[in-house]
Amino acid sequence: MRPLRIYLKNFMNHSVTEIDINFQSVLIVGRSNKNDRISNGVGKTTIFRAIEYVLFNQSHATVLDKIVRDGKRKAIVEFDFELNGDIYRIYRHRCDTGSSDVRLYKKNGDVWDSISGRTPSCTDTLIHNLIKISYKAFTYSVLFRQADLTGITSVTDPKKRKEILKEPLNLAPYTKLEELATKKVRPIKKDIDRMEGSISVIGNPDIDIKKAEEELVATLAQIKSHRDLIESTNSTMEQRRKLVDDLKQSLGQQDIDIHRKVSEQEVDLKKLKETAKINDKRLDILSGIITTKEDRLKKNKEEEAVAQENLAVLVSEDKGDAEDLQLQYDNVCADEVKGSELIAAAKAQINFIKKSLPDSDECPTCHQSITSEYRQQMSDEATGRLKKQEKDIEFLEDAIGKCRRKRARLDQVLKASRTRINDIGKLETLIRTLEKEQKSLHEEIDRLYIDQNDTAKKIQDEERQIKETTNSLESLREAAEKSNAPAINNKIFALNQEISKFQDEVIDYNRRISSLSSIQGGLEERISTRKADKVKLSNLQNSLVKTQRELRIRQMVVDAFSNRGIPNFIIQTVLDELQFEANAALKELRPELDVQIDSELNFEYRRNGVIRDYFQLSHGQHVYIALAFKRGTARVIQKRLGIDIRMLEFDEVDAHLDDAGVDAFADAIRKWQKDFTIFVITHNKDLKDKFSHAILVEESENDGASASVVTSW
Repeated sequence: MRPLRIYLKNFMNHSVTEIDINFQSVLIVGRSNKNDRISNGVGKTTIFRAIEYVLFNQSHATVLDKIVRDGKRKAIVEFDFELNGDIYRIYRHRCDTGSSDVRLYKKNGDVWDSISGRTPSCTDTLIHNLIKISYKAFTYSVLFRQADLTGITSVTDPKKRKEILKEPLNLAPYTKLEELATKKVRPIKKDIDRMEGSISVIGNPDIDIKKAEEELVATLAQIKSHRDLIESTNSTMEQRRKLVDDLKQSLGQQDIDIHRKVSEQEVDLKKLKETAKINDKRLDILSGIITTKEDRLKKNKEEEAVAQENLAVLVSEDKGDAEDLQLQYDNVCADEVKGSELIAAAKAQINFIKKSLPDSDECPTCHQSITSEYRQQMSDEATGRLKKQEKDIEFLEDAIGKCRRKRARLDQVLKASRTRINDIGKLETLIRTLEKEQKSLHEEIDRLYIDQNDTAKKIQDEERQIKETTNSLESLREAAEKSNAPAINNKIFALNQEISKFQDEVIDYNRRISSLSSIQGGLEERISTRKADKVKLSNLQNSLVKTQRELRIRQMVVDAFSNRGIPNFIIQTVLDELQFEANAALKELRPELDVQIDSELNFEYRRNGVIRDYFQLSHGQHVYIALAFKRGTARVIQKRLGIDIRMLEFDEVDAHLDDAGVDAFADAIRKWQKDFTIFVITHNKDLKDKFSHAILVEESENDGASASVVTSW
């Protein structure tokens, strides 16, 4: 890409600038209000910014919202260039509202045909595919600034050097590919964590199955033993019942009836006593519940009374409108922030004024000589501006102090108001909750009293029945004692007691069997579940092996795209070439310097064959090395990546060079201009005679800056 024309309109401080590039190298100089002694800030570097903006929609100097010239609505930049025998034009503009547009044209004869995309982003993609270089790679290999002549040569960590080389060598896509590959690895790792967690939770089913089967065998043995005891006890009971029947046959009918009635009423009496005992216990429980509920109701009413009193006090207080207080508070905070910003701006202006004051006969910025009268004039003007800024700061600090005091007062009032509103809301909610709870407690207490009365009546009825049954049973027993066969009746009573005991034992055995049957069911369920877990565990382990294998493969892809993989391989393949190109450039600038690079990207600096640490070299030598490496990198990436950028931009890179260095720099430019169009911004007057063309940037206080190509200046 060889530049042919650059056009700026209302871009930063330029009003209208159009430069036809019909030269191989050019010096960019400037002056303000026709004063050659003032050249800082007139808009020289803005030409480089415009090229960055039109190619990449980015600006190193400022945010894009600030590129529109003050008081204007739209900034426009056009850039014509030749690439592979074709001529292209990029048009880009940005409005003060933030809207923007970009267009791409190709010249056919005398006609510019639009080859823009459907949208600005599509057009930007077409431009990127055409010039084949990223913004960072462009700034690293095309743009040489004094402020960033460090980078790869100054860092000591080889890993950081590799990171620096990634952009100019167009290795950034590998970082994106690494991110994409890593993104695909994350869910696989999550699946592995999930499966490992599930495997850990499942544990060892075989051990659990074996233990459960052993417990099941023991449980079945206990169940069988209890069933055998039930069978033996039932057989014994049957024998006792047969004896009872035989004894009853020897009795008369009247004795038999008495005995039957005694047995029946003994059973009834036993049931009545058990029921009465249960109801007595229930009555005690109900009394305790009623007491608890009534205590809670009393406490609830006391809490409500206190809450009502507190609510009445809060409602009676008047703390002002919270919304109005908040608005006042926000306004005061905004005024305080605005005042702080104005103070910061004033202090920055003071620092700028102080730094701009010369303390010798040489300009601290451009290093040009100045007269004592001019220095005194600048000092008087600066003193006046400093006093004005200091008065402004004093006024603003006083205003901010008032704002802070007012904000503190409003903050206290606002906090009190918010606390009061919050407390009122809490009390109202508490009162509603207490009233609702009181209603519920009243209903529960009423139901409990009804239940208590019903239970008391049941107890009275049961006591009456117990008394009647006891009297009847005593009468029957007296009648049985007066019968003709008391001995037989005694035997029958004794046998019935044994039968009753055996029945209780059978009931107890059945209860134990029921409990053991539940344990049996649980064990069988546990065995079944753990067998299913065993199958699940086998499936999880198989899936885990497959997933781990997939993770290893995907991790290999991640590693391939990482700094340890393909990017590192590409860097290794260009190291020899980079060393050769950098040393070739150094030979043109400072033949006594050279650099050796090993495979790990360790740098060895030499001066006249003697090894020197980087920090043993002078700042000027640092500049030579940095220029050489940027120049070498530019050659390498253009060869390796097929990028045809035939343009170099130097922005005050000669500031720290000695006279010999300036001559060497000029000689190098003359050699490099065979392959490149070169732009050089400088304050060095000694370079003036070394260039046949210059771009003169002139700034007028009212009309802004403009630039044109001149042959004398």
